[in-house]
Amino acid sequence: MNYCKSCNKIISPKSLRCKLCSNHFRKLSPLLKKKLKLGLHRGKKHSKESKIKIAIAHTGKKQSEVTKKKIGLATSGKNHWKWKGGMRGYYQNIARETMGTFLNRKIKSNEYVHHLDFNYKNNDINNLHLFDSLGKHTAYHCNLRRIVKQYMMEES
Repeated sequence: MNYCKSCNKIISPKSLRCKLCSNHFRKLSPLLKKKLKLGLHRGKKHSKESKIKIAIAHTGKKQSEVTKKKIGLATSGKNHWKWKGGMRGYYQNIARETMGTFLNRKIKSNEYVHHLDFNYKNNDINNLHLFDSLGKHTAYHCNLRRIVKQYMMEES
């Protein structure tokens, strides 16, 4: 039986690592790869007794307001793990406002404003199109994808 070099799970005879570890291993830096090969990545593990003591020590503890603010600042905006630049929603709102101004009414929540050139920064009224529903907007994108695929097939 073969064992994974990283996690010691049983693996097939031909491979060195399990699928999970090999995918993870490709993304690591060379220094960390070296540590993994040598087995230096594994730190000391807590015993069951120490884990119980830690759990008891943290039971019922509440964070102070200062700590909550620090955590909030550390995980908001650019520091949040889901941060994607923060401008796309801003440009979509500008497009909705522009279309609403042009039509002299507020855009309904079920209506979708589409940028014809796919540039969210270009909020010129000639670049915007209003769809009545999400279904029509999705159908437009499906048809556009189909046309592009046909064009690509004709070219090659």
